[in-house]
Amino acid sequence: GHGFWGGIKGGIANFIRYVFQLFDFSGLSLGLALNDSIINFRDKILSALSIPTYLGVNAEMPIVNAYMTEQYSGFGILGILVFLPSIIIGFFNKQLRTFSIIFLTTIIILSFTLAYMIYSIRFFITFACVAIPLLSLTYTNKMNLYKFLVVIYIVFYLCYASLFMSQRPMAYLFQDFLKTKSITTIQEKMHTLSYRFYPVQNRNESELIKFFVSPYCKNENKIGLFLSNSAMFYTTKYLDLNNNCKIDSLNTLHIDRYDLKKYDVILKQKDSLITLQSIDKKDIKNGFIENEKVDCHFLGYDEIRQPKIIDNHKLDLAIDAKCKINVDYLIKEGFKSQHYAEIPYAGGHVKDLELWVR
Repeated sequence: GHGFWGGIKGGIANFIRYVFQLFDFSGLSLGLALNDSIINFRDKILSALSIPTYLGVNAEMPIVNAYMTEQYSGFGILGILVFLPSIIIGFFNKQLRTFSIIFLTTIIILSFTLAYMIYSIRFFITFACVAIPLLSLTYTNKMNLYKFLVVIYIVFYLCYASLFMSQRPMAYLFQDFLKTKSITTIQEKMHTLSYRFYPVQNRNESELIKFFVSPYCKNENKIGLFLSNSAMFYTTKYLDLNNNCKIDSLNTLHIDRYDLKKYDVILKQKDSLITLQSIDKKDIKNGFIENEKVDCHFLGYDEIRQPKIIDNHKLDLAIDAKCKINVDYLIKEGFKSQHYAEIPYAGGHVKDLELWVR
């Protein structure tokens, strides 16, 4: 989970990682060019302190952010141009000293209370929003060319981020709206993730699910999806738009609760395991490892936060579940396999899908 681990060295490592997240190049390809130098420098500091690079980590920062993606975007280039200099200058300037102390205290508290997650940058952004009025007042004192150029860039950056954030690329959405004047078209583009900003594997996965299910989304058919967490959400919402079928995202761990006779179509992963992340404790309170319907095993973490299979008598420590539906059970319920396809997925893996129809 997100709980802190790693002791004093883990907290120090987290502090260093969060400081390096100030080197944020959201929207600038310069970040990709400097990536290796920045990441290697960070890791060398950890190595010099005899701290393993994995210590204290829940979700690592594998590369320097250079994308307009809200999960990873932090201060942007302003982290280097404004915040980092302000923190350093604050120790020598009475007007900024309070800002520097509070900012560093925030990083220290977060470093020693939660496992490091790249997504935790959102907590610093909240602090930055509160600190901006103070910085604005002090920043305009003794105005010079550097400060003037930074202010101009801030205005540009605000407009750019507002229009081209990958999850909400308003510039492209507005262009399409002017062409079609159709809210439905905009909804379709958003739900099928069809913009070039989205990762290719997510778009392909969504389009593949749509390809499988759409021919059967008619006559009030009821369709069940047994898929990994990441595959369910956008596509399910999109396919519900035409109102010609009912689509349910089904939790494999709850398969005993479902009456599959009520479904006309089942879409599941064929060979790859169905991964259910951050499972609720109630899902495994009476957890099963295998039965006639599904085979499952549960994962937790070892002492260095590496995934490991949890013994049956320690299911309260489980974080994730991996399951595979027994095809004999689907046949027994009256389903027949119709289509099968696979797509490249993140990290070189393959995502495979199989459609079962009555």
